[in-house]
Amino acid sequence: MTELEAGLEAVLFAAGDAVPAERLAAALETSPEEVFHAAEALQSLYDFEKRGIMLLRLEDKLQLASRPLYAAAVRRATESRRPPSLSPAALEVFQGEWLDAVTRDFNHPAIVGWCPLNETWDRDRRKQIDATLAMIYRVTKLLDPTRPCIDTSGNYHVITDIYDVHDYEQDPEEFGAHYEAFRTGGDFYDLQREKGRQQYVKGLPMFVSEYGGIKWNPQGDVERAWGYGQGPRTEEEFIARYRDLTDALLDNPNMFGFCYTQLYDVEQETNGLYTYNREPKFDMKLFAAINGRTAACEKELSSL
Repeated sequence: MTELEAGLEAVLFAAGDAVPAERLAAALETSPEEVFHAAEALQSLYDFEKRGIMLLRLEDKLQLASRPLYAAAVRRATESRRPPSLSPAALEVFQGEWLDAVTRDFNHPAIVGWCPLNETWDRDRRKQIDATLAMIYRVTKLLDPTRPCIDTSGNYHVITDIYDVHDYEQDPEEFGAHYEAFRTGGDFYDLQREKGRQQYVKGLPMFVSEYGGIKWNPQGDVERAWGYGQGPRTEEEFIARYRDLTDALLDNPNMFGFCYTQLYDVEQETNGLYTYNREPKFDMKLFAAINGRTAACEKELSSL
């Protein structure tokens, strides 16, 4: 390992976050090109020695990160850390920023609904503050009674106009089975219900707001790629899995919509339909055809 490589490793370790190459070059008294060369050498060393860390290049930035393979171990080791509870001051700041956003975008034609929070599940032996979610929901509805509001996407719902879940099951048959009873008028499948944390209220509009997350990074380092489940081996296999997962939702007359995760790659997550730089990975006409066919709920409406 050269002195530059050792210095780069030390700076990135201390920084924690992604650091622009220009700033790294200034700190290490070299050029951005040499910084990137040193980063490539470091990553090759990490790969050769099967280290638990990896070096990510995020456009013009570099960052040290743990390998996704050890995510569960990292989570177990750090989950005992208990961040402070939400203080009145922090709540005041969040509420103010959220209400500013609602006021700013109120007249935007692309806004069809509001969702102030995402996956506010219990954490570090602390339950989510249900009263906070209910308060944010009610204030949002006071500002805009014309649009639906989801209190928190995924879980745990307290009071919401639309019920949604996140489901990353990769086996299309098993995925469809989750919602088969709901399709025929029975109970709605919700893993969180088994934990006693939320309960679907019959009659609420329902959709799966996160699904898929299929890993696809054929041009990159497979070990550094991240997505849900086992990644497909071919482009055809990817398209087939996407189609089958989506068909399970389109064919359910009680699902009013869906949202695939995700549109483009984000940092180490390589489960986008586009790359980090917004380049398409596939022929997008394929997805337009899959998503654009008539859904079961549309057929029922047209028959009324």
